[in-house]
Formats: sequence, structure tokens, C-alpha cells
Amino acid sequence: MSTTTHRSPLATLVLSTLATTLVAGTASAATLTVPAAFPTIQDAIDAAVAGDTVLVSPGVYAERIDFLGKDIVVKSTNPDDPAQTVIDANLGGTAVTIEGGVGRSTKLIGFTIREGDATTGGGLSIEGSPTIRDCVIRLSSATSGGGAYVDGAPLFVDCDFIDNDATSGGAVSVNGDAEFESCRFLSNNATSGGALVVRGVVRIEDARFADNTATAASSISLFEGRATIDRSTFADPGETAIEASDEIIVANSLFSAGARALRTSSSQRPLVATVLNCTIVNQTVHAIEVLDGGNPTLLVVANSILVGNTNSITLPPAGGAAEVVNVGRSNVEGGWPGVGNIDVDPGFVDAAGGDFRLAEGSPCIDAGSNLLVPNTISMDLDRAKRLVNDVAVLDTGAGSGPIVDMGAYEAPCDVRYVDADAVGGNNGSSWSNAYVDLQDALDEAATTPLDYILVAEGTYQPDRGTGE
Repeated sequence: MSTTTHRSPLATLVLSTLATTLVAGTASAATLTVPAAFPTIQDAIDAAVAGDTVLVSPGVYAERIDFLGKDIVVKSTNPDDPAQTVIDANLGGTAVTIEGGVGRSTKLIGFTIREGDATTGGGLSIEGSPTIRDCVIRLSSATSGGGAYVDGAPLFVDCDFIDNDATSGGAVSVNGDAEFESCRFLSNNATSGGALVVRGVVRIEDARFADNTATAASSISLFEGRATIDRSTFADPGETAIEASDEIIVANSLFSAGARALRTSSSQRPLVATVLNCTIVNQTVHAIEVLDGGNPTLLVVANSILVGNTNSITLPPAGGAAEVVNVGRSNVEGGWPGVGNIDVDPGFVDAAGGDFRLAEGSPCIDAGSNLLVPNTISMDLDRAKRLVNDVAVLDTGAGSGPIVDMGAYEAPCDVRYVDADAVGGNNGSSWSNAYVDLQDALDEAATTPLDYILVAEGTYQPDRGTGE
């Protein structure tokens, strides 16, 4: 006996629509190739829809491109070598426009972008939160944001900003939020903010600033908002690296050339400036200078090294706005009041050669305070582990060992622990996880360079107690 199911016209329409939607949802995104299928990058973008990838072969493309607000990826076939694939605007306007409030899935990957010229954003004009990865932005100019103008929250990863020029923000003008990871800012120029001008919130990690120039602040001019800088190097000879008029945090960073590492001015609002585990050397005017802008300033310096500068910390004359300066567990040349501060030769590996890591026996090793290290900080400037115990150095810092070092670099000390009574992980990483057999540590030392093997009281047998 057969059974026939009768559906209403409405049910049939709903099922048909659902089936069509499911089929459309499973359609794969397209890859549009340039110049094989489209002669220009813009032609491919014009044809692309959300989810598509425009894949560009090596060559010099004399054009300006606009993503047209589309959620697409524009990528070179050789993203690891952006010099092969060039977008050259030939000074005809902004080289690349990414607007329309797009998100992280909108990406530009693996290009050299050059010779853009505009009022805002010579190389890039960004509105939204796209991802810019493995790109070189160079030889571009604008009134604001020679390399890029940001009105949104983009993410830049492994990008180089080189030889860009502007009145404000030679490399980038941020008027929103922005994140920079492993980026380099080299030889950019502006009246204000040779590399960056910030009116918003920025996070900068693993960056390099070198040879940027400006009348005010060669690397970063923070006018309003907040800047968080971690694991970065600054070497702009003869210039003030960072000028801050709002909240700034600088951690695990090295300032090795210039006039001033940091200058604060509270002209617009009260501000807080925090310097954590930084090394500041060779500044020809001041390591840190606090200006009286008319509002209170709180400066916190912790676990840092300020030596070899003409002046360490300079404050305005008394009688103006309140300045509160807390310096702790730092090596400050000339001395500074505060708990755990010292004034001694830091014992760098090779200061004359530019190596400001801590040599064996440095008084800055295990001399900081763990309480002054935020939970967000786990690595030093070399991306090596923070809080490493050097067993050859007497701990002079604060906290339970291992105790953090002063300065941008944590001195390495590779130790294995042996305790016959340990009941932990038996991997030698700590007393609680110590090897129970000495031979295990010796076997590891045969293949891995170790500084020390520490052995607890006990009886250790070459046969590991097997009787063989």
C-alpha cells in the first residue's frame, strides 16, 4: 500500500526556498586571478563578491585600488616577498582604499604599496577593521597619514612603513583604534609624529622604530586616547621618541638613541605614564621628561634601567600642576628615591656594540619586583620567558622566586632540578617537578646546553636503582 503526502502550497514554497538557500550557502568562494583572468586588480575587485579572493601575480600594477566596501581578500601569490608585487599610485591619489566598515576577514596581503599622495592616507585609507599583512608601504605622502590614515580598528601584521612623509603622522595617522604586530617604522618624516600620530587607542607589539624624524616626537605623538607598547625598540637619533598627552604604557622596550625616550605633557587632561621593564640609554637630553601642562601627571617607572643619559628623569619646577613620580626597583643613574632603586653599572653584554642584554653577574639580574609585572607580560624583548631564576645570583628583588630582572631583557639561565623525593612531573623544570634520577638531567645536558644542574640531598645511583 502506498502513502501519498500532500503539502500545502505554502509548505512547498518554504521547502523550496530553504533548499535554494542551503545550496547557495555551500557554494565555494571564487578566486579571481590577476592578470590571467582580469587585467587589473581593480577589475577583479569590481567582479568579486563577499568571500572571494583576488590573487595577484608578481608585477608592477600602475593603478589605485578601492575595495568598494567588500568583504574580500586581495593577496599576492608571493606574500612572503612583497617586493615582487607592487601597487604604484604614481602620486595620483590614495593607493589603496578600504572603507565601508569592513571587518578582520577583509584582508590585504603581500604587496608593496608606493607613491600614494593624498590629503589623508597617501598609501592606505582605512575605515573599518581590515587585516593588513606582509605589506610594505613606502614613498607615500599626505597632509595626515603619509603611509596610512586609519578611521577604524585595523590590524597590521609584519608590515613595513618606509620613507613616508606627512604633516601629521609620517607613517600612520590613527583616528580610531589600531593594532600593530611585528611592524617596522623606518625613515618616516612629519612635523608631528614622524612615525605615528594617535588620536584613539593603539596596541603596538614587537615593533622597530628607527631613523624617523619630526619637529615633535619622531616615533609616536599621542594626543588623546591610549597607547600600549610592548617589546619594541626605538632608535631615532637626535629626536624625542615618544610624546604623550594621554595614557601610555611602555613595557619590555629599548630606547638606544635619541634626545628623549619619553616626554609627557598634561596640557589637555590629567595623564598616567607607565614605564615597565624598559632599558633607556644614550639619550642626549633626558631619558624621561615631565612637562607641566596644567593638569596632574602620574609617572610610574618600575623594573627599568636608565643609564648613560645626559639626565635620567627631569621634572618641572615646583609650584605648578601636581606631578607624582613613583620609581621602584630600577637602576637610575644619579640615583632616585624609591624602594629597591640602585645606581650602579648595569653590566651590559656590550654597550659599545649596542648589546644591552645583561651579562653574567649583572646587579640587575633578579633585582626587580614581581608585583610590578602585570599578568599580561610573560616575555622580554627577545620574546624569551620573563621571571627566570639565575641560581648564581643572590636575589635582591621582591617576590617569590624566580624574580624578574631589571630592564628590557631577562638574563637567560637554563637550570634543571634533581630531587630523589620529588613527586611532580619528573621533568626537571622546578624543585616540585624535579627529576628523581640524576642521570636523567645528565642525559638532557648531553643534548641541551644547561647552565646548572641543582641536586637535592639524597642518594643517586648510576644504575637508577635497578641493581643492573
